[in-house]
Amino acid sequence: TANCIQRAMEPGQKLFRLVSDQFIITDLTGRSVSDARLLYNRIRYEIACWIEAHQYQTVFTISAGIIDTKDRMNDYDQILKFLEFALNEAKLEGKNECYLFQKEDYHAWVHRQKLRKQLLHAVNNGFCGFEIYYQPIMHTREHSLVSAEALMRFFVPADPDADGDETGVARELVMISPAEFIPILEESGLIIPVGRWLVRTAAGVCKEWQKEHPGMRVQVNLSYVQVAKTDVLRDVREVLNEIGLSPECLGVELTESGYLDSNTHFKKLWDGLKKNGVLVILDDFGTGYSNLHCLGDLRPNYIKIDRSFTLKALNNQYEHDLMTQIITMTHKLGLTLCVEGIETESEFKKISELDPDYIQGFLFSRPQPAEEFYENLIGPAVAAAHLTA
Repeated sequence: TANCIQRAMEPGQKLFRLVSDQFIITDLTGRSVSDARLLYNRIRYEIACWIEAHQYQTVFTISAGIIDTKDRMNDYDQILKFLEFALNEAKLEGKNECYLFQKEDYHAWVHRQKLRKQLLHAVNNGFCGFEIYYQPIMHTREHSLVSAEALMRFFVPADPDADGDETGVARELVMISPAEFIPILEESGLIIPVGRWLVRTAAGVCKEWQKEHPGMRVQVNLSYVQVAKTDVLRDVREVLNEIGLSPECLGVELTESGYLDSNTHFKKLWDGLKKNGVLVILDDFGTGYSNLHCLGDLRPNYIKIDRSFTLKALNNQYEHDLMTQIITMTHKLGLTLCVEGIETESEFKKISELDPDYIQGFLFSRPQPAEEFYENLIGPAVAAAHLTA
């Protein structure tokens, strides 16, 4: 490999072996980044020729990170960190690629690493920083509360070095977007303990709400990692027995695009949940593969139409007609349907004409902590029930 690299190099460039299969080429002659890319392409060519000459007995790829040291500190350790990051980025792009170091990408990576440590600390310390917000799901015709979707939130200190002021007031917290922290949970495997915590906590809250609002349900989202690497069915059974919650009061949402292919592990979970009386919900319908066989083969208890699909139906006649047919087909199959993302009265009126069973969206409430959900939704629902009685 070193010989191939040296054959591609030009005067003024030096080659060093860093460790194992990693090399560093330095160029102090003032050549440009474009020249570095050309060098990388020549190296790839030399290696490809060597592999071919040896009848492909050894085949390997070469990835490269490029860093322009102009206007940068002359700190070897810092430059080495940048190079290591750049090389890893090249590998993530599929190998046999080169990546030019970008400070913005590096800072984003450092932020992700910091967030990963914060998530691990939270998991190992009683899930501190995690909180569950709940968003109501309403009956379309009766405008009554049917269920609550449990949504994970994560908070970190705005100033990590501040422990609080002299009065003992806790330091300010900021919420991290689920789109940012959930992928890290999944990549690290931390989604497994956090997912179990979410199911147990949401089931416990639902059980408390049922004391005043009998029949109240709660819905939780399962990650593909949870389904693939753990015995979710056993975990759900244990939670229901521990909390004393009826299975039909727990709904499990599984996204359409995530893992609805012919997977025996998934099918076993799907069938097991339904057999045990747990509601199985097909989430984000219309955004993934949209395999209609999912409705016939898997027969979920009900499906949820994603907000993006809802918006199209509200603004385009063709999409509106398509949603009408989907709702009609769903009802003919004996399934229930929920439309997500309704934010205004006009949207609600237009979608209601299609006769979906349930509605979810900011029109009724944004996701909110359990205490606020109880005060703003459970309490009024109980009062309305008493008034009707």
